[in-house]
Amino acid sequence: MSLIKKIFSRNDGVAAIEFVLCFPLMVVTIICVMEFGQAFWIQNALHYAVQQTARCITFTSNCSSVSTAQNYAASASGFNFDPSVFTVNIGVTCGSATGNLVSAVYPFQFNVYLYSYSFSLGAQACVPNPT
Repeated sequence: MSLIKKIFSRNDGVAAIEFVLCFPLMVVTIICVMEFGQAFWIQNALHYAVQQTARCITFTSNCSSVSTAQNYAASASGFNFDPSVFTVNIGVTCGSATGNLVSAVYPFQFNVYLYSYSFSLGAQACVPNPT
């Protein structure tokens, strides 16, 4: 048997080569899943915060001013957003009634390996005033 035939007929180390080829792809996939999970969690926190703040403005006196409503939204989110992320409009039209509108825009930076992409996450809630 020739030396070349001996080298190519052996299968020692095939698993190591497969591991070297697949491991980077697996790590990047796991990091992508974690980044998307964080983006969905932040989006959910924004939705919850604007919804609760719009209800707070409409039904309680705890959020009577714009600044207190923004601080309430930042604390209600559970994510420690900056209060400036939230925009509060009191006494605007919600459908066919007058109500309170709370919106938020948060810039999200998606970082995976050598790839970086930024986009904005947003949420909006409008609760009509009770008649």
